[in-house]
Amino acid sequence: MGMAQGRPGGKGKGGGLEQIKYSVLGKLQDPDHNEIPYASIVLYNSNDSSVAGGSASNENGYFEILVPNGRYYLQASFLSYETHTISGLEVSDADINLKTIEMTPSAKALEEIVVEAERPQMELKLDKRVFNVDKDLTNRGRNAVDILENIPSVNVDVEGNVSLRNSQNVRILIDGKPSSLVGASGNDALRMLQGDQVEKIEIITNPSARYDAEGEVGIINIVLKKNKSKGFNGLFELRGGYPNMAGASYTLNYRQDKLNLFTGYGVNYRERPGYGTNYHRFDKPDTTFGYTSERKHSRNGTNQNFRAGASYDFNKYNSVSLAGDYSIGKGMNNAQLIYNDFDIYGEFTQTSDRNEEEYQENSNGSVNFNYTRLFKRKEMKWTVDASAYGSFSFEDADIVETSTNPVISPLIQTASTVENEQNRLVQTDFIMPIGKEGKFETGGKMNLRTINNDYLVEELQGTGYVALPNLDNQMIYTENIYAAYIMAGNKTGKVSYQAGLRTEYSDIKTDFKRTNEVNPRDYLSLFPSANLSYEFKKDQFLQLSYSRRISRPRHWFLFPFYNLSDNRNISMGNPNLNPTFTDAFEIGYMKKWEKANLLISPYYRYSTGLTERILLADTNGISYRFPINLGFGNAYGLELSGSYDLSKWWNLNGSFNFYRQTTDGNYEGQRFSSDTYAWTTRMVSKWSIKRVFSFQASLNYNSKEKTTQGEQLARYNVDLAAALDMLKGKGTLTLSVRDLFNTRLRRNITYGPDFYDESEFQWMSRYGQLTFSYRLNQSKKSQRGNGSGDFGGGDMDM
Repeated sequence: MGMAQGRPGGKGKGGGLEQIKYSVLGKLQDPDHNEIPYASIVLYNSNDSSVAGGSASNENGYFEILVPNGRYYLQASFLSYETHTISGLEVSDADINLKTIEMTPSAKALEEIVVEAERPQMELKLDKRVFNVDKDLTNRGRNAVDILENIPSVNVDVEGNVSLRNSQNVRILIDGKPSSLVGASGNDALRMLQGDQVEKIEIITNPSARYDAEGEVGIINIVLKKNKSKGFNGLFELRGGYPNMAGASYTLNYRQDKLNLFTGYGVNYRERPGYGTNYHRFDKPDTTFGYTSERKHSRNGTNQNFRAGASYDFNKYNSVSLAGDYSIGKGMNNAQLIYNDFDIYGEFTQTSDRNEEEYQENSNGSVNFNYTRLFKRKEMKWTVDASAYGSFSFEDADIVETSTNPVISPLIQTASTVENEQNRLVQTDFIMPIGKEGKFETGGKMNLRTINNDYLVEELQGTGYVALPNLDNQMIYTENIYAAYIMAGNKTGKVSYQAGLRTEYSDIKTDFKRTNEVNPRDYLSLFPSANLSYEFKKDQFLQLSYSRRISRPRHWFLFPFYNLSDNRNISMGNPNLNPTFTDAFEIGYMKKWEKANLLISPYYRYSTGLTERILLADTNGISYRFPINLGFGNAYGLELSGSYDLSKWWNLNGSFNFYRQTTDGNYEGQRFSSDTYAWTTRMVSKWSIKRVFSFQASLNYNSKEKTTQGEQLARYNVDLAAALDMLKGKGTLTLSVRDLFNTRLRRNITYGPDFYDESEFQWMSRYGQLTFSYRLNQSKKSQRGNGSGDFGGGDMDM
C-alpha cells in the first residue's frame, strides 16, 4: 500500500469550506509475520479522546483512515491480541505511513472467544471470486466434487464432469498446483478428497501470465485448510446417511514458535444408486428400427485419505515446508441394462438383459516442497517449489448379456484397464517491487508427465476368451511442458495496469505399443495477458482484462476406447486431437455497499480448434460418441454475482450467467453447428438464530440449450441444510439433504441424418446426511468480516 495524497473532505453542518484530509495507513501482523485481517483500527483526537475515524484491516492486513490536520492517537484491536496503542501522531499537510505494526497475542486463549461476525461465504475480488466453502452448510460431509456443484459459474454434470461458464476446458488446481487428484483417474479420484479438508474455492476466469495457460475458461483452485493458530488444535467429524454412507475424519495441527506440524485422515463408505432411460431410432434408406433401454446402476466403495506436513521458519526471511498426501479407494460397481428392440412397425421383437459387475481400485499420492525467501525490501520474494505425484487405477469388469431371441447366444465378456501416472514439477518465481506502487515478476516451470494405460477386452468364444480387435492395446502418453513468464505492473493515481507474457513449449507423444502407432507433437506458444483497472471510490472498481489460453486434449480423450458398459452406446477417444486456443476478454465492474456487493462481468471468448464430442451411428444400430476438433466457437456472456445482508441473521447470495454460444465446423462432409442462448443461476439463503442454529436453502438452475446435434433440456436441484451448535460452541450437528426433489439429471435430445435419440440419466439419486463436528482448542471461526465481502485486488495488488 503506497502513500495516499491529501484529498477534500466533507462540508461541516454550517456548509463551510471542505477540509483537506490525509491518510494514516499501515499494516498489521503478528510476531510470526502473518497478516492480521479484519482487525479494528480507530483514531482518537488527542485533546478529548473523541473518535476521529476508523477502519478494518483488509485480508492482507492493510488499513487506511482519512483525517484532517490534527493530533491523534491510534488503537488497533483484534481477537486474542493485546490492544496496540500508538500515541503522538500529528497530521500536518501530509500522509502518515506507520508501515508494519506488530501485535502481541493476549493471554486469553483464542478457543474461548465467540465470534459473531464471520468471513462471508463469497468474497469478490477483481481477478477472482473466493468461496469460503466451510461456511456453506450443505457442504458438510461432502467430497470435493460435491462442493464444486455448489459454486456459482461451475457446473458438474450427472457424471461428475466439471465445467466453468459452460465449458469443460477448465484447469483444476489444488493449492495452486496440479495434483494427482485431478490427474489420470479424473473425477473419481477428486471424489476421494473429503470436504472437511477444503477451506475455499477460487474461481479465476481470466488468469494472468503467472498462471499456467492451460484451461480455455480459466482456473478453479481448491485451497486446502492450513491452521495458523498457535498450540495444539484439531477438528473431528463423524457422518452417516442414506442411501447407505458412513465416514469419519480428523485434522490435527501443532504450531509453536517457528515450527508448524499438521496431519489429517479420513475414511468414507458410500453407495451411489442411479438410473437411465434411452429411446433410439435408426432411419435407414430401406428400413427403420430401434430400441428403448432402462438402466439401473450402483457405485459402491470405500476410500481413505491421509495428509501430513510441516513448515519451519528459520528466521523472518527464510522458511521451508514439506507436505504429502496419500489416498486409496476400492469398490464394486453394478449396472443392469434392459434393451427392448422394435421393428419398422414399432412392434417389439426381442428383449436383451445386460449385466455388469466391475471391481475398481485406485490410489494416488504426492509430495510437495516449498522454499520461500523474503528480503528486507518490502514485498520482494523468491520461491522454489518442487512436487512429485503419482496415481494407480485398476478396473476389472465381467459382462453377461442374454436375449429372449433363442437364436442369439449369451454374450460373455471381460474388460480390464490398468493405468499408472507419474508427474514431476519444478517451479520458481521471483517478485520485485518497483518504486512505490510497481511490481515486476518472473518465473519458470517444468512439468513432466507420463501415463501408462493398458486395456484389454475379451469375449468368450467356444471354450476360451479371445481379445476383441481394436480393444487390446497399451498406450503410453508423455506430456512435457516447459514454461517461463515475465510480468510487470504499476499504479498511477486511480489507474492500475499490468501486462505479462508467458511462453510454453509442449512436447507430447502418444505411443500405442501393440500396434506400433506413434504420434509425436511439439509446439511453442505465446500467451500474452493484460489488466487495466480504475478505482472510482473505495467501494467501486472497474477492470478490463485479456488473456490467451490453451486447452490440450485430456489424455482419456486420446484413448481409442474407454467405456463399454453399454455396448450399443460406446464412448471412445481420438488420438489425433489437437489443442484448442482461446482469446478471452472480460470487463469487471464491482460495487460495494454497507450490506451488499455486486460484481457485473461481461465476457467474450473466441476459440479455434474447438473440441466437440459428437454422436454417429453405424448400420448395425451401434452409436459411437467421440471428440473431434470441430472448428471455431464464440461465447458471449454477462455474469452477475452478489450478496446482500437483509439483517444480522439473514443473508442472500447468488449468481446469474446469461450467455450466447455459437459453434461451427465440419467432420467428414457433415456440418455441425449451433447458436444457443441459455442461462444458469444459483441462489442461496442462509438464516442464523442466536448464533447457535443455522438453516440454509440453495437452488441451482440450468436452462435448456442447443447443441451441435440437438439440445440439452433444463435441469434444477434444491439442497437444504440445518446446523446446531452444542457443547459450548465446540460441537456442531448438521443435517443436509442433497437434491431434495430428486431432479438432478441429464436429459438430452440428439439427432443426425439417420438417427434420433432421447436420453435421461441420473448418476446419483437424492441423499440425506447427518454430520457431527467437534473442535479441539479452536473457535468455530476465528475470522471477521461482513456480508458485503472483500475487495482485495489479487493480481492487481501493487
